[in-house]
Amino acid sequence: MLTFRQLDDLPGAVISSMAGVERSILDDMARRLSKAGAITDTALLQAERLADIGLEREYIIEQLSAATNKTVAQIQELLDEACTRSLGADNAIFRRNGLTPLALSENIYLQQIIRAGMVKTMGAFANITRTTANTATQQFERALDLLHNEIVFGGSDYRSAIKRAVKSLTQDGLGSIQYPSGRVDSLDVAVRRAALTGVNQTAAEVQLANMSMLGANFVETTAHAGARPEHATWQGQIFQLSGRGRYKNFYDETGYGTGEGLCGWNCRHNFFPFFEGDSRAYNYDTLRDYNSRTVSYNGESMSLYDATQQQRNIERQIRRWKREESAMLTADLGAGQARQKVREWQARQRDFIDQTGLRRDYFRERAGKQNVA
Repeated sequence: MLTFRQLDDLPGAVISSMAGVERSILDDMARRLSKAGAITDTALLQAERLADIGLEREYIIEQLSAATNKTVAQIQELLDEACTRSLGADNAIFRRNGLTPLALSENIYLQQIIRAGMVKTMGAFANITRTTANTATQQFERALDLLHNEIVFGGSDYRSAIKRAVKSLTQDGLGSIQYPSGRVDSLDVAVRRAALTGVNQTAAEVQLANMSMLGANFVETTAHAGARPEHATWQGQIFQLSGRGRYKNFYDETGYGTGEGLCGWNCRHNFFPFFEGDSRAYNYDTLRDYNSRTVSYNGESMSLYDATQQQRNIERQIRRWKREESAMLTADLGAGQARQKVREWQARQRDFIDQTGLRRDYFRERAGKQNVA
């Protein structure tokens, strides 16, 4: 079993590394924009544009590839930690009920599942590298076009035009995955999802295989306050893995194995073996409290889930202005406005935390190694 807090904290190191890569790439884009903005000759400007696009793509690929290589060791460490923790908790339950599970170090089958999870997770990161190289290059190309059009056709002075171009890059962060609908996931969103989902799914597959080997057929899902509404309906419940009987089917009810379900995209739920006669970890009153918990902000009541979503928005704004601050400094454009915005949103975050009692997550506010507060 993995707890909500364990799962929430696991991807921190990976996300921090990728935040530094994003900062480096955006700063390099800002530097190239600053250089391009000083060119006024149209023919030379177009030649420089093509050269800059090619060089920036090479830089993006180089930075992302280096980060992905570093991520291999980080993901392996996360998988080992998650599987060791989850099996340790599950095996304690098995031993309490008279069963003798094999230690992970002696269980070749479970080790193979972990290796397969590692391959799958790193495949997701390799895909992030490929798609980010394409999407981020397109971002840079659009920013160059904006810069050139404003200088050549809009009559803007190049300093003002560069500022607007840099803002267009840093507002939403480095694009990573673009969907047919046109929606784009930023790099930090894609990385968190890949790390958390890969680790949780691998640990879950190890748990299920262990249960199958020991003949366990019942599980209890974990529960936490502020769960997304779709998951609140099944958290803290008992399910059976196969057959029909007293409890509902684990796969049918929780959506396990799908992106939207248990252990799917960004899910921080897990499960553990349950035996008849054991006490349930979550009674009715606890679950009712979890699912109905509210907080107060500026005199208004909101669900805990809605409050966490508002906190995520504040974190996005802090990262946005930190990215702009760094890029503006790199382009030698002055970062006073961005720095002030960082302070304003950090103050709003402190006030929000004070009023709601939520936990502040500094990892989610980072936009590179230099931005820790």
